[in-house]
Amino acid sequence: MALTREATETYKRLFGSDPAPSPTDAEALEILQNEIFGEVFSTPGLTDAEREQLTVAVLAAMQTLPQLTAHLNAALNVGLTPIQLRETIYQLAPYIGWPKTLNATVPLAEVLKAHGVELSLEEVGTVAYEDRAAAGAAIQEPLYGTEIAEVFAALPEPYGEFLPHLLTANAFGDFETRGVLDVADRELISLVAIAALGAATQLKPHVAGAIKAGNSKQKVAAALVRVLPYIGAPLRPVRARPPRPVGRERVLRGLPLSRCDLAAARPRGPVGPSRPPAPHAGDHRAHPPRLPHRRPPRGRHRPHGRPHRPRRRPRSPRHRQHGHDVLAAVGLPDEGGHRRHGGRARSR
Repeated sequence: MALTREATETYKRLFGSDPAPSPTDAEALEILQNEIFGEVFSTPGLTDAEREQLTVAVLAAMQTLPQLTAHLNAALNVGLTPIQLRETIYQLAPYIGWPKTLNATVPLAEVLKAHGVELSLEEVGTVAYEDRAAAGAAIQEPLYGTEIAEVFAALPEPYGEFLPHLLTANAFGDFETRGVLDVADRELISLVAIAALGAATQLKPHVAGAIKAGNSKQKVAAALVRVLPYIGAPLRPVRARPPRPVGRERVLRGLPLSRCDLAAARPRGPVGPSRPPAPHAGDHRAHPPRLPHRRPPRGRHRPHGRPHRPRRRPRSPRHRQHGHDVLAAVGLPDEGGHRRHGGRARSR
């Protein structure tokens, strides 16, 4: 399989050289480059700089540092500034933790030094430490409301109030108030990092938050498609689950019917003289009759040749003491000084 023209041109634009074949895994590299630099890069909605910024974010979140080094160079080649790359990695800290964030700053410093950038970079914080909670809440509440406070409200004191304060002051007060990147860019970076971590519960509200921050639906979809080859295919669209088919629809689709489906499938319409009223939900006519339980006739033999006998509970010593053992396991005495024997409580 040869590289497509689109993949070759994109690779040159990002890395400044022709793609070299792998000496050990040539086919895997060709499939990778055709998918990432050919098909995915050709989708609309993002610039080259935005694509590489999101790529840097997911590679840092997953701690794939060799690939992160390569794409840091590519990000500089397509126009991202050193301070934009630093802020992209800083934005990940509330989601991936400080150890991984600091790990990602090491290849960034090496790449910047190789490009002749003098470290350290300028500070871009805009909020004082004592004001970060209020400033963070001013950004968080229009995007997410009071959801975080409601989620943690049941925690024991003081954590029911402290944990929402910590998340608001850190994720929004410390980082989303910083300069260089606006809130829309930071929400998109947070979204792809959450997708890379596989945090499905947080993915849906952050999709809504990224849109409320000013990103279009197409741009959010393009961002998730961009990072898909790096994080894997289990990512699924965030949308409402379709309603469960019932009644006649299940019959037409060949799905099994439950008793509720049979009741829902009964024809309904206005009550008139030619039509009796629909049965009440508690009426036995609202449900189909229950079929009687079939038992083998007494004295007959079952197909395998043995007579049918009712199953009896085992009467091993372990079984006789089961009730007492359960009570002892939870620290409760046997009621009334009784002990279990043969499945019945007998007095001492």
